[in-house]
Amino acid sequence: MDSIEEPGQSISCSRSFGHPVIDLRDLTEAVAVYTSTAATKPRKENQKAAGANVVFDFPTGDTSTMLKKIAAVLPGIFIEDRRYKKDGVIFYGLESASSVQPDIFSYAESSRRDKYEAIDRINKQFGKKTVFHLSEGIQRPWTMKRDHFSPNYTTDWAQIPVVK
Repeated sequence: MDSIEEPGQSISCSRSFGHPVIDLRDLTEAVAVYTSTAATKPRKENQKAAGANVVFDFPTGDTSTMLKKIAAVLPGIFIEDRRYKKDGVIFYGLESASSVQPDIFSYAESSRRDKYEAIDRINKQFGKKTVFHLSEGIQRPWTMKRDHFSPNYTTDWAQIPVVK
């Protein structure tokens, strides 16, 4: 019996913070990072997302469009003095990019698609986050602590132990 893997219905990206986040700016940066990271996944599968806890005007694979829409609602849901420990984004309403009706009132969809294909290629070749949106921050003091991170013996040649 052949099994055909169907594309997922949703895609998510979430992480715990290295320390509790209480600042809207830090939370906005974290959401931008996770949005950008999650946005590469549907593009890889030639899909577009209809929304992510907010509804996009049209299904999109454009990280800039996603970031604008999500950043606009964050101040309204942010609670002052709350200690946020984890953050994430879930894209839903995924559909094939080839079946999405383009928006005739926005600038050329193909130029955005080409831009993100180039960014995805650069990041794949030179390492994750080589090219990123400035809204993702540069220092990222809220990132997860990796002091006790296990080596990747099974997936990284450079980390295989050498017996002498």
